[in-house]
Amino acid sequence: MDGLKDKGFWIYGADAHGGKNIREQNFNGPGALVLGSEAKGLRPLVKKKCDFLVTIPMAGNFDSFNVAVAAGIIQYEIFLQRREKENP
Repeated sequence: MDGLKDKGFWIYGADAHGGKNIREQNFNGPGALVLGSEAKGLRPLVKKKCDFLVTIPMAGNFDSFNVAVAAGIIQYEIFLQRREKENP
C-alpha cells in the first residue's frame, strides 16, 4: 500500500459500517481498492493506511455482501464515474 501511495495512488478501503457512500465518493484519479475478509472486514492496520473508507448503500435486511460482489459493485461505480468524467 505504501508503494502505491508513493506513486500517487489513493487507497480506498471497503468498510461495511462507517465508510462514505460509494455514490458520494470521488473515485477519479489513480486509486487502489482494498477489501477485507467477509467475516472480519479490513484489518485495523490496513484500515488506518487507507485514504478513504467507502461503503455500499444497502436496503432491507442486508448487512454485507460477499467480497466478490462488493468488489464488483464498487468497481462498477468507479467505471460509471470515470465514464461520466470522460463523456459529460
